Amino acid sequence: MDSGDRKASRPTLPRQESVPPRERRFSAAWGWSLFACIFLGVTLVRGAWNRWHASKTPARSPQFLVDINLASREELQALPEIGPSLARRIALYREDHGRFLALEELLNVRGLGPRTLEQLRPLLTVNEQVKSVRTTRPGELPFE
Repeated sequence: MDSGDRKASRPTLPRQESVPPRERRFSAAWGWSLFACIFLGVTLVRGAWNRWHASKTPARSPQFLVDINLASREELQALPEIGPSLARRIALYREDHGRFLALEELLNVRGLGPRTLEQLRPLLTVNEQVKSVRTTRPGELPFE
């Protein structure tokens, strides 16, 4: 047997064409790009829908009014635009100057301006029965 017969006697398998690695990466990149585009599209559409739907929803009216003379710091913080520091300043102002006689007195609290007061006005009240309580200046005793 010579070497030429050996090569001829080997069975030959059908050659399978394989996808070159570069083309595999190219198809994977297309797949990931398509996934990213679909994900981004769905996210943008949902965001636009939520903004549109929120603008069509009527504003909720407050279910109760907060009396600024009786509200705790936690109750004040539950109001929009009032965080912990502003609630603390309102409570300190109330302790130093006595009860609020009108909502406009909130403008004397540092950090609370006219725009914020107008946003809060529908949610706040001043107890009408206590308007006559402040008959003296802050720091004075009423019966001296």
